[in-house]
Amino acid sequence: QFRNLVNSLYVTGYSISLVALILSMLIFCYFRSLRCRRITIHKNLFTSFIINNLCWILWYIHIIAQPHVIAENPNWCQALHVVTQYFLLCNYLWMFCEGLYLHTLLVLAFIAEEKILKWFLLIGWGFPLLPIIAYAVLRSLDPEASKMCWVEHDVWYTYILSVPVCFSILLSFAFLVNIVRVLVTKLRAVNSPDNESTRYIYPISLWASTS
Repeated sequence: QFRNLVNSLYVTGYSISLVALILSMLIFCYFRSLRCRRITIHKNLFTSFIINNLCWILWYIHIIAQPHVIAENPNWCQALHVVTQYFLLCNYLWMFCEGLYLHTLLVLAFIAEEKILKWFLLIGWGFPLLPIIAYAVLRSLDPEASKMCWVEHDVWYTYILSVPVCFSILLSFAFLVNIVRVLVTKLRAVNSPDNESTRYIYPISLWASTS
């Protein structure tokens, strides 16, 4: 009974999140003013969350809530586990791309947005394939780790997925620190005494030249 209650809470939470994400995607697609590179990155991030939420809902309804499925350990439940973990990795990699894009805009004066978007697509959707393929192959070859729809998390195989996630979070934090540093530096430059004097001298010189 308690397990069913917990599963229901998970499904409800993911369903609410799914509805909010779909509404956000509809807003992004409806308004023409929101069609830009930054919003394209948002769309990819939200798409990864939408698919991942759908996978988790299916996981809790058709696997966790069905003990006989876990005992039978069919191939489709293992495949659902792998797909869910793939889109979970995509979530973190697209969040990393969000931070990288903002960092690039602040640090670099000129960027080729079309080219950088292609790199983001490769990072967000392509890079997670590497650890997930290694994870799926290695775990499927281990009879002890490929039981019960892979519900039990083997620590060693989990490292294959958690290391890229931790690395992306650390890089995102580094971007955040550098972004704050750049913004503080620019604010200090704007409010510096030299800039204040220039702010007053420029209108006077402009008035003198026109009079």
